[in-house]
Amino acid sequence: MQEGFRLAIFGDIHGNLPALTAALTDMARQGAEAHLCLGDVAMDGAWPAEYIQRIAALGCPVVCGNADRMLLEAA
Repeated sequence: MQEGFRLAIFGDIHGNLPALTAALTDMARQGAEAHLCLGDVAMDGAWPAEYIQRIAALGCPVVCGNADRMLLEAA
């Protein structure tokens, strides 16, 4: 039997780079072929710039979460 396409869906990590790294490692271990980020990527975390760079490197779609919207509206 052939397995289906594996899409990894994640979000609400809020700039926590160690949590993102652990999650991506687990997604890869489980055979994720593509990613979808449900947002809330940078606000309140210790590593917002590095987190955004990691998400950008994935090249995946990213939904604008409510925390992302608040962060962008403050600019």
